Amino acid sequence: MGKQIDGLALLVQEAMALDPFAAAVFIFGNRQRGKVKLL
Repeated sequence: MGKQIDGLALLVQEAMALDPFAAAVFIFGNRQRGKVKLL
């Protein structure tokens, strides 16, 4: 996974047009599906 937590929050905010601080969980996985990050 190349992005850190700040980059993922920016992705949620700009590309998905959502609020990263909303009452929701955003799940990101790497290409090999070996690691997961939750925001």
